[in-house]
Amino acid sequence: MSSLTLLMALVVTLLGYSAAVEVKLAANVSIPTPIIGDAIFEDIETPAPIIGDGIFEDLENITTGANHRYLQAAYPPNGFQAELLNAVNRERAAQGLSPLCMNTKLQNAAQGHSDDMAAKDYMSHTGSDGSKMSERIQRAGYDRTAAGENVAAGHTSVEDVMTAWMHSPRHRDNILRKKFTMFGCGYAYTESSTYKHYWTQNFGRSNTEKCS
Repeated sequence: MSSLTLLMALVVTLLGYSAAVEVKLAANVSIPTPIIGDAIFEDIETPAPIIGDGIFEDLENITTGANHRYLQAAYPPNGFQAELLNAVNRERAAQGLSPLCMNTKLQNAAQGHSDDMAAKDYMSHTGSDGSKMSERIQRAGYDRTAAGENVAAGHTSVEDVMTAWMHSPRHRDNILRKKFTMFGCGYAYTESSTYKHYWTQNFGRSNTEKCS
């Protein structure tokens, strides 16, 4: 055992560790500088709200097949339907267009699609069962000559989703399309899904359907 080691052991025994450190320093023995590891941070942001393509279908003078069963949908009790219809009609009025009226069948088709998107965690004009807009509207019992659909996900209010749609040319076209006379909308929320908030607007024109 070296004399330095013996000295250190004696100093620690008699005077404690701090004195031993001083002895080491005096003897030119290097002591590692204290260190800390890197700080790490992970921020997983909520996905930015998105909107799908606006779609439009014009069936004027085209005969459609038999309607399928009527879809029932439970509406959230928060009054978003009237708020969204009013927002659409404000935009139409600003362009000198006639207001749309609510139609229960379009409402059911839209709400059913929002419910499906929220439950299955996706956003698309194609339903989880492969259905297209025209099929869903037809299944809801709406006899259309023209129809359109806007969808969106992640927007937390009517104001937010309308702003997004109005800044997108194809969605804006649906909202301001002169041909449309009726409207239905859907909203669903699922906490565990990617975007949480799922929106649908359905627009229609019919020779037989009424406001309801």
